[in-house]
Amino acid sequence: MFMRASDIANRVSSSRNALLSAPWRLVLIYSVLSIVWIIGTSMLIKHLQLPEWSYTFRALVFVLFTAISGWWFTKRLTQIAIHTQRLISESEGDYRALFEIHPAPMWLYDKNSLAIVKANEAACRVYGYSAAQFAQLKVIDLYAPEEKDELSALSHNPGVASQQLSGIRRHVCRSGAALDVDVLCHEHIFKHEPYGLLMAQNVSAHFELEKKLAHSLKQLELAQHIGMMGYWERDLVSHAIHWSPELYSILDLDPQQDELTFERFLSLIHRDDRARMVRVYQEAVAAGQTTHEYRVTRGNGELRHVFERAHVLEDERGHAKALFGTFIDVSEIKIAEQALARQQKRYEHMIDSLPEGVLIIRQGRVTYANNAACHMFGGQSGAGLNALDISQCFHSDYRDREVDRLNALHKGLTQEQSFRHMKLLRLDGSVFEAELAEILLEEHGQRDVQLLIRDISQASQMRHDLETANKSLQRLSQRLIEVQELERRQLARDLHDDIGQQLTGIKLHLQRLVRKLDHGSEIRTLATDLSQSVDDALAKVRSLSLSLHPLQLETLGLEAAVRWHLSQFLGAAHTQWELNVEGRLDNLSANISVVAFRLIQEAVNNVAKHSQAASVRINLSHDAGQLRLEVLDDGCGFDVGKASQEARSLGLTSMHERVASLKGSVRISSIPGLGTRIAAVLPVSDSL
Repeated sequence: MFMRASDIANRVSSSRNALLSAPWRLVLIYSVLSIVWIIGTSMLIKHLQLPEWSYTFRALVFVLFTAISGWWFTKRLTQIAIHTQRLISESEGDYRALFEIHPAPMWLYDKNSLAIVKANEAACRVYGYSAAQFAQLKVIDLYAPEEKDELSALSHNPGVASQQLSGIRRHVCRSGAALDVDVLCHEHIFKHEPYGLLMAQNVSAHFELEKKLAHSLKQLELAQHIGMMGYWERDLVSHAIHWSPELYSILDLDPQQDELTFERFLSLIHRDDRARMVRVYQEAVAAGQTTHEYRVTRGNGELRHVFERAHVLEDERGHAKALFGTFIDVSEIKIAEQALARQQKRYEHMIDSLPEGVLIIRQGRVTYANNAACHMFGGQSGAGLNALDISQCFHSDYRDREVDRLNALHKGLTQEQSFRHMKLLRLDGSVFEAELAEILLEEHGQRDVQLLIRDISQASQMRHDLETANKSLQRLSQRLIEVQELERRQLARDLHDDIGQQLTGIKLHLQRLVRKLDHGSEIRTLATDLSQSVDDALAKVRSLSLSLHPLQLETLGLEAAVRWHLSQFLGAAHTQWELNVEGRLDNLSANISVVAFRLIQEAVNNVAKHSQAASVRINLSHDAGQLRLEVLDDGCGFDVGKASQEARSLGLTSMHERVASLKGSVRISSIPGLGTRIAAVLPVSDSL
């Protein structure tokens, strides 16, 4: 029904929009044409130098055009208005027909006053009012008294009627019969009219079925726990007593062999209840009735719990003649209650023993707190937190969000969340960090929220201290690397400048001595040998100096230093090597160049010493603010994890520390028998 009605409304709305928008378009077109006509004719008259009467002729033409345009415009508006009126008439007829024949009760009401304007035939038939009687009512008069009080505010605030009138409600017919109905309220059926439409679907039969089913289930559950039922009657004059057979079964007696007198019955009552029962029966005779509970002991020593109701029977003159009692064996219920109590006690003990805090929140207040929660928040016992407003436990940065979340949980508008980090407040106002999780508890239609709280303030402090220590170690490691590089540079300079110069001087003096000695003399031969030894020492000093700190790194750059090192170490070992460079390397900072060279130096030294590789490839790439370095060999490989755990390789540790000092990353992967790959990324922008 509503789809068809909405289609009709859309058609009417489109026609109205066309009617409203047509004048504006025509006025705009007329204005543009007028301006163009005036400017164009003025320029034409001036250009052709026409006489003055040309302006009069132009005005007459313009007036004629305006008259024709006005006639056409009026005709067009009349056609649109007629079409719109026809659609409105058709839509009203369709609405009226759909409204009248609908099988569910429906009412059209004024949204401002909530007065019923019209009711369909189904409403008159179900509710017993005539159409004229409905016209004297308001929609809130259809609701039951307990709901009418709640809806009475709608008369002063009709804007929220659709929200309050809808849903499962209870209506009252003219006869006073109550109906459970599913109400739908639409306040925008007519877009430009202040009317609303109310429809009620009768669901009373469904509700009655649910009630009967619930009652049957309740009776079935009760029957499973209630034991045997019986009665007894004691004559107050002769003291004769009659017992129903069920009492013999409860007491485990044989009605044919065991004579059960009132005195023996009292003797079978538990000794702690015996004196009270004698007094109860005496008071029952005086008061007229009593309700009590007692325990009886069976022949095998088993205790049974009996619930009993006794009242006085009177004769025709109103005198007490007998005491009549009915009883039920409630032993199973007692056992279940005791088991539940024990389970509840074990549960409370378990909750109190938890290292995590547990709070149960109802309507924004604490109703239960375990020992851990009391300790966290600084309370002495659970009573110190009971009835505490939970908003006082949240830090101000989290308070509004968490209070809104608890309200949404109580209303069932959101889902539970696992542990999340936040700041909480102790009772003394101090702040501690915690992780909080929620569990929604539902019982008898009441929603409670159970909060699990982990105090992570110590763990956070330990993590913070550890992070601080790690940063200190990183700074220390970086400083040690810097000091090591300074020492290497200084040692290389001392070897080159001091020892190298001294050896060079010794070599020159020996060469001068050789030139002055005679050929073939023994001293000349010795001097020549000494000069050769000095040359070897100079070569070793030069090699050691370059190994400690290659001068090419400062003078020629990273690529030249790497090529020299590869030729010196791999060329001597007859290992093939290949160096691929992408991008410029001459604009790198000294720190980046040194770290990159040391990584390659350490990798190449490992290749020469351990890998037994036949070829090595080194790739250097500088782009996008990063220097990428890769060293690949086809050697024997090794177990990286085992080498790192056993800390056998200081070289691998040195690589990681150097890269970490520049906030870069390095990855070492190796497969035994297939080779090793070392890949590092150094952020150039961070180091400059």
